[in-house]
Amino acid sequence: MGDPNSRKKQTMNRLRAQLRKKKESLADQFDFKMYIAFVFKDKKKKSALFEVAEVVPVMTNNYEENILKGVRDCSYSLESSLELLQKDVVQLHAPRYQSMRRAKFEFHHGDYEKQFLHALSRKDKAGIVMNNPSQSLFLFIDRQHLQTPKNKATVFKLCSICLYLPQDQLTQWGVGSIEDHLHPYMPD
Repeated sequence: MGDPNSRKKQTMNRLRAQLRKKKESLADQFDFKMYIAFVFKDKKKKSALFEVAEVVPVMTNNYEENILKGVRDCSYSLESSLELLQKDVVQLHAPRYQSMRRAKFEFHHGDYEKQFLHALSRKDKAGIVMNNPSQSLFLFIDRQHLQTPKNKATVFKLCSICLYLPQDQLTQWGVGSIEDHLHPYMPD
C-alpha cells in the first residue's frame, strides 16, 4: 500500500492537477460565511453585528502587478503589499451584508478611529480605500454629496469590505461553534 507520506503526496499532486485543469483555486472548494462586528470605543454602546449575504472568494496570487500598482497609487501601504506578495492569498469580498440587530443605532464623530477621521479629510477622491498595515482588512468607502436647502453635506457609505487571508488558513479550524465566537457581539 505504501507509506502514509507518499499517499498524501500523491493525493495532493492529484488535487493540484485537478485544480490546474479546472483553473480553480483551493478557495473555490469552500462555501464561506462571514460576520462583521463593529465594536465602539464607548463600552456602553452595544456592538453592531452584520451577517454577510454573499462571500466572494478571489485568489490574488496572479495579481502581483495590481498589488504593486495599488502601492504606486497610494491605495495601500508598501509593507502590507509586500506581505501579500509573499503569501498565497485569498481575497474574501463582502459586497452585501445585513444587520443582525433590530434596533436602530447611530454612529457619532467620537466613535470612529483616527484612521477614519483621516479619510474624512481627503477631499480629492470620490471613493476611498482604507486599510491598516497591521491587519489584512480593506474598507471601500463611497463619498456622496447631498444638497440640502441650507447647506451641502457629505455622507460616507461603507460599500464593501475585503479580507485578505493566507490560503493555508483555509485548512485550519479553531475550536468552538459559530455561536461561541459571535456571542460577545450578539444583540440582546
